[in-house]
Amino acid sequence: ILEDHLSLLDAALAEAKQAKVKAAQFRRSLLQAAFTGNLGSDGTRPVTELPAGWQSEPLEKLLSETIGGIWGEEPGTSEIDVSVVRVTELKSHGRIDPSTAVTRSISQKQLASRELQEGDLLLEKSGGGPNSPVGRVGYFHQESTRTVCSNFMQKLRPNAEIVLPKYLFHF
Repeated sequence: ILEDHLSLLDAALAEAKQAKVKAAQFRRSLLQAAFTGNLGSDGTRPVTELPAGWQSEPLEKLLSETIGGIWGEEPGTSEIDVSVVRVTELKSHGRIDPSTAVTRSISQKQLASRELQEGDLLLEKSGGGPNSPVGRVGYFHQESTRTVCSNFMQKLRPNAEIVLPKYLFHF
């Protein structure tokens, strides 16, 4: 009897694992279809109208603030030294690697409007190359040091009351 129950449990576990894989595949394909505008009732034609209760908004209405980055001066020259995230720190899939960021000096006023916080999006507005086109977006995770983005980037702060920053980043 014990062997029968163990083999039933093994079969159920195998089915659960298979269902988990299928669910992940379905989620990926559903998100792909939604983000590319191909989520029609038959799954093959583009959607021309939004579902009931949805609305389309321009990007600027989803942001609480946006400002260009700053390069600053040599460390120790101005009021405060900060870490500056450059286009170089923007890695694949929007990951930002602050370990190679440079230290620069800016004023307290400049820091007040440009300091990065968790959930800020960084838009590369110039400085791309053949393998890294302009227009890439990164998602900023809070660092232990005070951080700003360079003048080749734009800080976009999603309004968390109306849009999830991670969702906007992925979109």
